[in-house]
Amino acid sequence: MVLLAPMITALALAFHVPAAAHAGVAQRVGNAHSWQAVRLEQSVSAPRTPCTQPGRAMARRAAVAAPRVAAQMATDTATVRRLNGREEYDRALGDNADSMVVIKYYASWCRACKALGPKVEKIARTHPEVAFYEIEFESNKPMCKELGIKVLPWIEFYNGQAGKVESFSCGPSKSAQITEKLKAYEVGACTLKDDGENGVDASDPTAKKK
Repeated sequence: MVLLAPMITALALAFHVPAAAHAGVAQRVGNAHSWQAVRLEQSVSAPRTPCTQPGRAMARRAAVAAPRVAAQMATDTATVRRLNGREEYDRALGDNADSMVVIKYYASWCRACKALGPKVEKIARTHPEVAFYEIEFESNKPMCKELGIKVLPWIEFYNGQAGKVESFSCGPSKSAQITEKLKAYEVGACTLKDDGENGVDASDPTAKKK
C-alpha cells in the first residue's frame, strides 16, 4: 500500500492529471491504508473472549447428573425395593393389602446378607405377582428392634388381610425355602368348617392336619 502513492503520482503525470487531484487521491489511499492497519492491529492485540460452548456445558451437567439418574432408575425398576422408616414400611403393606409381600432384613456389613441378595433378586424376578422389599438394619435399627428382628438375614411373609404369616432366618444356602413357601401360598388354602375336630389353619397353607 505504501508504494501506491508514487505509482499514482507517475500515472497522474502520464495522463496529465492535475497535481492537486492526484495528491488528493494519494492522500485518500494513504488514509485508507492507515485505517486498515489500525483495524488490523486492534484485531490482533484485542483480547479474545472465550467462546461459549453450550454443547459441552450440557454434556458436563449430564455427566454429573448421570449417577443420580441411574440410581433413581434402578430404584424405580428394582425387583426388590428398599424401605426406610416405619412410614414406608406401613405404606408398603397397605398398598399390597390384597397380595403377598416378602420383606428381607439385612445389614451392609453382613456377608451372608450380601450372598443372599442376588438370590432374592432372582426369586423376585420369577414372582412378579409378589411385592419384594428390603430393610437395612443399621439404618432402621429402632424399627427392626420393635419388629423383633434379632438375626440377619431375616425374611418375613405378609399375606394380605392375614398379616404376617412367615418369619424365619434365611442364609444364602437356604434361599430355596423362600421359593417353596411362595409356591405353597400360590396353591392357596380351603376354609374348613369347625366340626369339633382339629383342622387345618386356613391362614397357613403349609400346615398339616393334626
